Amino acid sequence: MSYTALYRKWRPKDFDDVVGQDAIARTLKNQIISGRISHAYLFCGTRGTGKTSMAKIMARAVNCQNPQNGNPCNQCENCLEILKDASINVVEMDAASYNGVDNVREIKERLNYPPTSGKYKVFIIDEVHMLSTGAFNALLKTLEEPPDYAIFILATTEVHKIPVTILSRCQRFDLKRIGLKVIAAQLDKVCKEENINIDEKSMDYIARCSDGALRDALSLLEECRAYYPNEAIVYEKVLDILGTVDMAVFDDMCRKIIENNTVELLMLLDEVCMQGRDLSQFVTDMLWYFRNLLLLKVSKDVEGIIDVSSDNIEIMRYTSGLLNKESLNRYIRIFSELLNNLRNSVSKRVLIEIALIKICTPVMDSNTDSLYERISKLEVKLENVGKIDFSSPISKQLPLVDEVKEQSKKAEKVELSVSSYEDYKLVKKDWYKILDDISTINSVKLKNPYIEAKENTINIVFNEKTLYNLCDKEGLIEELKSYALKVYKKELNFDIICVESKDRIEKEYVTKEELSEIIKYDIDIEE
Repeated sequence: MSYTALYRKWRPKDFDDVVGQDAIARTLKNQIISGRISHAYLFCGTRGTGKTSMAKIMARAVNCQNPQNGNPCNQCENCLEILKDASINVVEMDAASYNGVDNVREIKERLNYPPTSGKYKVFIIDEVHMLSTGAFNALLKTLEEPPDYAIFILATTEVHKIPVTILSRCQRFDLKRIGLKVIAAQLDKVCKEENINIDEKSMDYIARCSDGALRDALSLLEECRAYYPNEAIVYEKVLDILGTVDMAVFDDMCRKIIENNTVELLMLLDEVCMQGRDLSQFVTDMLWYFRNLLLLKVSKDVEGIIDVSSDNIEIMRYTSGLLNKESLNRYIRIFSELLNNLRNSVSKRVLIEIALIKICTPVMDSNTDSLYERISKLEVKLENVGKIDFSSPISKQLPLVDEVKEQSKKAEKVELSVSSYEDYKLVKKDWYKILDDISTINSVKLKNPYIEAKENTINIVFNEKTLYNLCDKEGLIEELKSYALKVYKKELNFDIICVESKDRIEKEYVTKEELSEIIKYDIDIEE
């Protein structure tokens, strides 16, 4: 007897064998038990989720001579004929190959003859979205008023291409992607029955590579068995066979991205290429890695969302702490665009190298998230402005280092208690909100002044003597105290002073020229 591929050998024979589609299987079983069988069904879902398998089970179940709780017995004459594809009561048509009007007319001609054995004639049209417009129109009337003995089962991976008039005449079932744990459990069952020696980590990785398609998982398992027929299949061997990359490589690459070390990042990519890894799969896995980092960034409870070991989760959690959400969102966008471009490219490595360089050089990217990343880096740099390390070689080259040290000694020092500083920060943060809430006359006068902190007092500083003289100082101070007591539940002290010298005005913002020089980006800045 000729060899049968694993995915064909392990194709489910009844609804109870169907993996990962329990709700749909139960619904169809109940319809068969109650006899409330529809004349047209539409099975939608991605590849390898069980659409065709369910259609064939349904065809046997409705014609079975000894049905068992909605399942076909797979032993009667009708079931055996359908299993051997020898029944004239079940017609299968691949719409990818036979998609014309004449093919649909042939189906309509067969409808004129009732079933020779069994109750129903079942027409299974696979990849129905491939039918031409004329073929859909020819099928439309037949679906609306078929004979009592006819059942149509349509299967598709692209339901959006099917006309609404066809959809409205079918019972639609959306088959979901099968979960990783469910696929891994089925692989474990198959390996035990087929005497395949494989470790649990390898099965989990094959399940992840299958992308929710059990058929793909069985095909990958068979590929691994063919490569190592008499040896144990371990995780490292699976990586070699499937041309995929271990997560440690992704973590190393992410660290190089954080360090902006483009040279070593490209060297890591060169190692991946020299090992013969599949570059499309590499980009897909890297995309999932960034996705996992982002989920760890926004949520503490990732159980059931990220399918990796607890040890790897801790490593990824540490790495995610080194990045912000805007950067991760940018990396995901760049790699998503890269994955789309790789499909029709003959020089995949070049595109990946450009993407990695773009990630390390936000100035090359014109999207908003790249600007966020550059601004966040700028903020870090601005926090360190003025913090000079006098012991470093660079500081010795500065001509005014001694002057700065001398002036810093003479500078006035204002020591604030923790409570006073907290009060100052609170008022400063809400200053414009305070202006909106107090009386209009006083708020207009306080648009230009700024505030500064003194011990136990918050000074409102005017730099124009005219406004200072017009201000009702006592009334304004009382109003501010009342506001603080009402909103902050605190008794705060305010004072109003005038400083005509421009030197004391706080410089909280850089100039347009300074900002343009630092960012080096073509933007308009409102002054």
